[in-house]
Amino acid sequence: MTLDLSKTARQLIIHSAAGEELATFAEWLSADLYSTFVIEQHFRRLAFVAPKLSYCAKTKAHSEGRLRTVFDAECRPRSRFHCFAGTRRVYQRYLLHCGRLASPLRHRRGSVSCAASTLSLSAMSADSPSPPVGSTRTRSRISCREACGLVSS
Repeated sequence: MTLDLSKTARQLIIHSAAGEELATFAEWLSADLYSTFVIEQHFRRLAFVAPKLSYCAKTKAHSEGRLRTVFDAECRPRSRFHCFAGTRRVYQRYLLHCGRLASPLRHRRGSVSCAASTLSLSAMSADSPSPPVGSTRTRSRISCREACGLVSS
């Protein structure tokens, strides 16, 4: 698959110290079926923060904490937050794909309890009688706290 980058994007690859990294990142995005416009947007943001990124010289692996620190510094003003945060997430996926993310992505706080509550809710809905014919209510409203047993009855 050929990637048709703009002249300025090609110049960034040629003149950047991280040119090879930028080129392989753009190719990975292209293979992941991102549009050329979106690829260039992520590409430019990564080119902007690339000089500030440090990695383990032996493995060329980046740490998740360092990526978050560098990308979050560029999230001011607030209007840039979603742009740089999105590029950080995509770049983390790319590094994970390449095996160069030093600390793998952790689950968010509470994700285990949410998974447990989802299992609990599905078990509860399997035990409950089916709604009457013609009823639009298909599930009872049970909060996550009730499903996990955190609220006393």
